Amino acid sequence: MKIKPFWAIMLTIILIWVGNYMYAEQHKLDHPVFLNHYLDVNLENEQYIPFYFITNKEDTSYIQLVELGNVRGNPDRFGENEGVEEVEQFGRYSLKRVNIQFDPEAFVTLGETVRFNEMVVHFSGHDTRFIQ
Repeated sequence: MKIKPFWAIMLTIILIWVGNYMYAEQHKLDHPVFLNHYLDVNLENEQYIPFYFITNKEDTSYIQLVELGNVRGNPDRFGENEGVEEVEQFGRYSLKRVNIQFDPEAFVTLGETVRFNEMVVHFSGHDTRFIQ
């Protein structure tokens, strides 16, 4: 085997690997992204409301608190990963679900039908996220 072609091939492999790594790091999410949710629920019958978000696979942060207007909700911390359940993986990203419990009486004081256009989510490893 000739030495020059061997080292040229090894250098090419290393450069491709470094390029792929840099490309992947460049496309990481800065913070979890919540999907738009359109829910029609009766809080007297529903104990937990599921919320879905996309994050990096290796992200281990969890939700500490959710605020819809003046109403606060706490995640169901039952199970592994502080109640955050991985639904599916897509390449470097992961679709996750968390079940949030709101106080039903807080919504009763707001009226019959309640609509929220913004949500504030407090994560353990990230800043507070305002979601519209």
